[in-house]
Amino acid sequence: MKQIIFFYLVIFFNLISFSQNKLTLEDIWITYKYFPHAIDDIQSSNDGKTYTILTLRSKIERYGYNKGKFIETVFSLSDIKGKDTPQSIYRYDFSKDETKILFSSNVEHVYRHSYLANFYVWNIKAKKLLPVYTKAKQQAASFSPDGKKVAFVFDNNLYINNIETGEITQITTDGKKNFIIYGIPDWVYEEEFSFSKAYQWSPESDQIAFLRFDETDVKEFQFPVYGNLYPEQYTYKYPKAGEKNSVVTLHIYNLNTKKTIQPDIRKWDDYYIPSIKWTQNNNLLLV
Repeated sequence: MKQIIFFYLVIFFNLISFSQNKLTLEDIWITYKYFPHAIDDIQSSNDGKTYTILTLRSKIERYGYNKGKFIETVFSLSDIKGKDTPQSIYRYDFSKDETKILFSSNVEHVYRHSYLANFYVWNIKAKKLLPVYTKAKQQAASFSPDGKKVAFVFDNNLYINNIETGEITQITTDGKKNFIIYGIPDWVYEEEFSFSKAYQWSPESDQIAFLRFDETDVKEFQFPVYGNLYPEQYTYKYPKAGEKNSVVTLHIYNLNTKKTIQPDIRKWDDYYIPSIKWTQNNNLLLV
């Protein structure tokens, strides 16, 4: 009997405590305030003896495999000084030599895997922060293998930022929402093939292979988005069964010649390209 009374008292006091806090949809689905904490973004280090994890969305810490003990804080947002300091870290990647960190912040989700974000490069030795692009949020940023450049997608076009010189090169120019997409997949490819980056660096960092999606003839789907006083209509290309899909083509940009070629894969009348990957041979691409 005492156990039953104690059980109900616990529930009662928990309800009183919970009622004093305002429960919002933002806490549940945006900030994930009531979700359990978990280890996020574990990455093995080059030495094979340590790994890094993202903690509290603000620090990248290194631990040892042998005993799992903390070794050092590789990077913390508190290391950055200035008014434009990012408020959180969503995802991070090291350059191949682990001297730089590419991380995303201020994320806006697009579909299941894709998102818009502000991307930054942190130089570990120099303790210097570099925004990848300052005009607006970007998608699918990634280091070149030599760690000297970052490719990214902005407004459906593919760009390269030479982080050593600050020069930004726009590879494509005719990208347009709901018409032409470069370097990221359309909705169908992202949903069915589960990837959100449709380009790959060559091993020597001098070429980028990328996909072009022409969804001009794909029919549109609309649904209302709630949240403001009046709902807004969201429109995107959504091919239902039996309808036209995007026309997908393969392209390779050469950073030295600044020219783009299109490998001829037209001998297949109907195809998908779920994956592109460079081999260790800088002139051999798997499609």
